Amino acid sequence: MPAPTVVATASGVGLTDVTITVPVEAQAGDLLLVVASTHGTAPLMQPAGWATAEAGLTFGDAPVVQGYACLAWRRVNGADPTTYTWTGGTSSTTAAMLVVRGAIATGSPFDSTSSQINSTVPPIDSCCPAIVTSVADTLIVAGVGVIDNRGLSAWAVTDPGALTEQVEILTVEGLDSASGIATAAKATTGSTGNLTVSLVFSSYVAFLAAVLPVGSVSTQVTKTAATTWDVDTAPTTVVTGSVVTTWDIAGPAVDVPGAASTVRTRYTQEWRVLSGDVATVVPPTPPRDLAAIPATGELALTWDAPADSGGAPIVGYHLSILPDDAAPVTLPPSARNHTIEGLINGTNYTITLTAANASLASDPAEVLAVPAGEWVIGSIGPIVGAPDGWGGNGGANNGRGYYGATEPPPGVTNGAQMGPEYCGVRPVLDAQGRDYTYLRVIDYSHVGQPFIDAKGLVSGTIGLDTITGTLGLEITRPGALVEYIDMVGQVKISAPNVTMRYCRISGREIVGSGKYVIATSDTYPGFNMSYCEIECGLSVSAAIPPYGSYTARYCEVYHCGNDAFKTGKDTLIEFCWTHSLQKAPGGHCDSHQITSGDNAAVRFNRFDMYTGGQDTPSPLLADVANAITIVGHMTGDCSWFAFDDNYGDGCNLIVRAGVESPQTVSRGTFVTYNLFYRRNRFGLRFISGPWANEITPGFNQIFDDSNVWHISGQTYHRQGKAPGRWFYSHYVTEGTPVRNWTASHFEEFIP
Repeated sequence: MPAPTVVATASGVGLTDVTITVPVEAQAGDLLLVVASTHGTAPLMQPAGWATAEAGLTFGDAPVVQGYACLAWRRVNGADPTTYTWTGGTSSTTAAMLVVRGAIATGSPFDSTSSQINSTVPPIDSCCPAIVTSVADTLIVAGVGVIDNRGLSAWAVTDPGALTEQVEILTVEGLDSASGIATAAKATTGSTGNLTVSLVFSSYVAFLAAVLPVGSVSTQVTKTAATTWDVDTAPTTVVTGSVVTTWDIAGPAVDVPGAASTVRTRYTQEWRVLSGDVATVVPPTPPRDLAAIPATGELALTWDAPADSGGAPIVGYHLSILPDDAAPVTLPPSARNHTIEGLINGTNYTITLTAANASLASDPAEVLAVPAGEWVIGSIGPIVGAPDGWGGNGGANNGRGYYGATEPPPGVTNGAQMGPEYCGVRPVLDAQGRDYTYLRVIDYSHVGQPFIDAKGLVSGTIGLDTITGTLGLEITRPGALVEYIDMVGQVKISAPNVTMRYCRISGREIVGSGKYVIATSDTYPGFNMSYCEIECGLSVSAAIPPYGSYTARYCEVYHCGNDAFKTGKDTLIEFCWTHSLQKAPGGHCDSHQITSGDNAAVRFNRFDMYTGGQDTPSPLLADVANAITIVGHMTGDCSWFAFDDNYGDGCNLIVRAGVESPQTVSRGTFVTYNLFYRRNRFGLRFISGPWANEITPGFNQIFDDSNVWHISGQTYHRQGKAPGRWFYSHYVTEGTPVRNWTASHFEEFIP
């Protein structure tokens, strides 16, 4: 079996308290290990739900510098908070964290542990007693808490030898302290040999621990807290089932007044029998056929029992959901269904379900689902999903991209009906009898404060963003709910599965180029945005970038100097309205740009780019926005992209489809496979006319006759040749009022 591995690290510094943010890489079943230390003898209080691997130890005697350190652990259960805080330190306090994957899932994760204090000043080589492993492929973890800020180096034991330093945190806040952790896999059983760590100066506590790999059975778990017993009646080895308990005498005999006889300190060790008639228990396989049926504000789950119980009866199931809009639950072994209530319509949820026998838990079964119900202003309609034959994400419904598509509002048949009645925060406020003054304003007076989300939880920070030169709100709590805020600046999404709704965000103060009003990234997928009003500005590359597998519904985006939306992998944009776009100097401006990725859909949107009235002269070619939609690859090929049921008007060209645009070819020659333009409608206001690149033969690119002029219903492109090329239907003289256009503008133009 492979040794456990370190998948992420974190650290924190403080004065009397220290907080660590759990890395986003942490998954249910992972092991969190923390070394925390403080400059002073006050014991640190660990957060709820944490266990002590080696009890906190105070080191140093006056006048020698003094300190305190501890080694603690916790398993991730899928519904953990995003931060943990150790409290009660004396002065300078530090903590270092590892996220370990592949450790055993139940009981103590350690084969053995040890610790040692050294208060000599200065120690050149920190030492900790050897530990003896009884299982192969353990992960040796060494930790040090030191009252100094000049660093640690040269971590080593005899077996497996040199250790890799994973995390080290130093501070000069108050007095000095440091915490560090190093690891290495130990392939064989037996002694590690003593730990050595090079220190520059000061006192320390050192720890050694061996983390058991998943599926292993330990012959020794860990020693328990000290107690006493009567030496004359000390038990011999007692066998009870598969556990053997032995009693080890440590230290000299101590006379206790009033005792019947001499007593000694006692330690216990647990031993698991590996042979004989005791069955070996392994983790069960995951629950089968986990499925979710969405309804208004809830998900109804069903599943079947694991195919293999792991050699012992199933004792229950553990269910968790992200975002954490519902608490995790433990269900009895007979359970085959459960309904999760109190969820947010239109939000992508990840549900995990594990099965457990008496000793071990299974790997999780997982399903993604989106609750939805009857549409009203401010809500999301029922899920309708992708059309038959959709091949995005390999044909597997992951709840994102086109698979997350929802039913339009009653009576809506095309994006032409979108606009101020449906999109942005204003229709929500109007329906509630409120106005913009109801929104919570975030401004420069809030810099340095934590951000409290709609669930009342600390979910991020408010600061000055040096990249955009403006106010910055960074969301760092997975599953945060951000609603009813009003700010000028940038929102940065640094956590997965964040939901933002009913907000007004302006990027008009953002400076530079290539910036975004809502900054997402592929590191933190699953961002959901609905009923938000987004003002861009001339320095903004787009309201939102093509990263993070985001979903945008019922949003209003305007005053864009460049693009409104960019799409990438697993993106869905539906029922949105863009308007009043104008090119930044030297730039271009598209309502939508395909960049790269798989399984994306843009549907039922209204793209009003130039929005002058009928008596307003049509804009100059240099000023008008470019395209309603454009293939503009940035990083790679695209596949399974749909542009369906949209309305577009007011640009110098309508659609650039098929092969990528000339300005992006310089990034590399990329191709779009399985590209669909269906049931789109187009208005009259443009200059160069409706135009598109050639549809590329052999790549399943479809632009069919369901695309029409909105006012007349006439087919949008040239007839009688497919695959082919369609051209301008007419030219409009710059400055000619729209009201002077005649029916001849609908005639086919053949160059």
